[in-house]
Formats: sequence, C-alpha cells, structure tokens
Amino acid sequence: MKASLRVQAFRQKLPDVSLSLEPVLTRWGTWLTAVDYYSEHFQELKELVATFEDNAVCVSEAKKIVDDCTVHNDLIHIKSHFTFIAT
Repeated sequence: MKASLRVQAFRQKLPDVSLSLEPVLTRWGTWLTAVDYYSEHFQELKELVATFEDNAVCVSEAKKIVDDCTVHNDLIHIKSHFTFIAT
C-alpha cells in the first residue's frame, strides 16, 4: 500500500477492486473485515504478487504467504464462522 509502483500495478490488474483497509490493532471488526476482503480476492492478489519481481523483503514474505495453501483455507474458515460479528 505504500510502494507507488506496486499500487499502480494493483490498480492496473484489478481496476474494480479497492485497496484493502489497514486493520486497526485494537478494533476486532477491522480484522474481520480484512479477512473478508482477502478471502474474496485471494486468487487475484496471489496472481498479482507473483508478478512482482523486486527483491524487497515484503514481496518475498507476501509470496511465501500466498503460496501457503492453508492461508486461503484459514481465511475462508474465519470468514464463514466469524465475520458476521463485524456487522
């Protein structure tokens, strides 16, 4: 969200998807809203992260996270059982 080139790539690849909101540490609802966002757009975000070629630590960490198959399953589980709390 801070690197302008990555934000530009995001907007080009996913023009109809808004940038995610940053969860607030002390507000549980924002974390659940983030889970909802990432579970909805996980595949598109995974494809986008795969296109990043820079060697930044955040990019390599993001690639590891989206390649972990349990992450998407966990997001779906949390979304289906807990995101109603946020509303």
